[in-house]
Amino acid sequence: MAIGGASIAWAVVVIIEPAGVCVNRPDGLSELVQVTRVIDGDTIVVNLSGRNQTVRYIGMDTPETVHPTRPIEYYGPEASVFNKVLVEGKTVWIERDISQTDQFGRLVRYVWLGNDLVNATLVQEGYARAVSFPPDVRCGDLFGNSNRRLLIMNEACGEDNAI
Repeated sequence: MAIGGASIAWAVVVIIEPAGVCVNRPDGLSELVQVTRVIDGDTIVVNLSGRNQTVRYIGMDTPETVHPTRPIEYYGPEASVFNKVLVEGKTVWIERDISQTDQFGRLVRYVWLGNDLVNATLVQEGYARAVSFPPDVRCGDLFGNSNRRLLIMNEACGEDNAI
């Protein structure tokens, strides 16, 4: 289609998700919670049954900003801010995979904002890298190709500042 001499191309993209792989399912493994605080790019605090619970996102990792023995890592503050914009103060579904908690006692969950998997959004937008933490790998297919943008950012920033 041409408008004023300029050509405009239209495209429709259809994403087909394999049946049963990873969808927001408010079932026995999911709970609706309020996000009360964002700790960093991959950790939040939620109000779960009247108690504050720390939740670590499954399937991804962001640069450190609050580690007790490590310095703030490159792009960590930006990941934290992006996570805050996405979920702080909002009602989200948290969904368990296999594990209940990690080695630090945090709940490990997929975090859904509507039909969007926040964990994958952080990876797709370049704020996190996809990391598999077996046995919690049910939604791994959503993260598989998302590291491409992160690799491009690392190349642009140089190896010394790699995420």
